[in-house]
Amino acid sequence: MESISIKQKIAKSPATRIILGLFLCLSAVVIGQQLFLKILGVGLLSTDLRNFTKGIAVSILLIGSYIFFHHK
Repeated sequence: MESISIKQKIAKSPATRIILGLFLCLSAVVIGQQLFLKILGVGLLSTDLRNFTKGIAVSILLIGSYIFFHHK
């Protein structure tokens, strides 16, 4: 019989995976918003178009971070 350490049990528990997934996804959203605010903030785009572009880009980052977390 294999013995699983406490650290392995914690790392594989659903609650830990949910917390880590939320942290990764929310971090990607915050970092993405700040990056695109700096990049697109001084452009010639109107406010609506800038917000739409930022929303699409941050959504792509969020989905990408979720896929990355799910596969790792």
